[in-house]
Amino acid sequence: MTNFKDYLRAQKERSASTPEGTALSRPTEEWAQLKQRVRELAAGESYDGEQFLWSPYPAPFPEFLALGNVALSFNHRGRSASSGYTVSFGQRPPAPSEVFSSSKALESEYRHL
Repeated sequence: MTNFKDYLRAQKERSASTPEGTALSRPTEEWAQLKQRVRELAAGESYDGEQFLWSPYPAPFPEFLALGNVALSFNHRGRSASSGYTVSFGQRPPAPSEVFSSSKALESEYRHL
C-alpha cells in the first residue's frame, strides 16, 4: 500500500490549507467519499496472504472492508445528517450461508466520527 502514504501526505497538506470547521460541512458527502476512498485504497491489495474485500456479498448490514475474518464496518445510525457516524473493527459479518459460533466472536471496537 505505498499509495496510502501518498494519500495521507496529500490529506495533511489539504487539511493545512482548509479553514477549521469546514471538513464536515457536508457530512453525508464526506461519509460517502471516505467509504469510496477506503474501497479504492484496498482494491487489489493484500496483507499476509489475505486479500482485502469490500462488502463481498449482499447483506442487511452496513458496508465493510474485510480482511480474513476481521472487518472494518462503516455505520451511520444518526437521525440527522451530522451525527451517528461510526467505524467499527470486529468480526466480519457472516455471508448468507454462514453461521458463526458466539464463542469465537470478536469483540467490536468503535470509533465515533
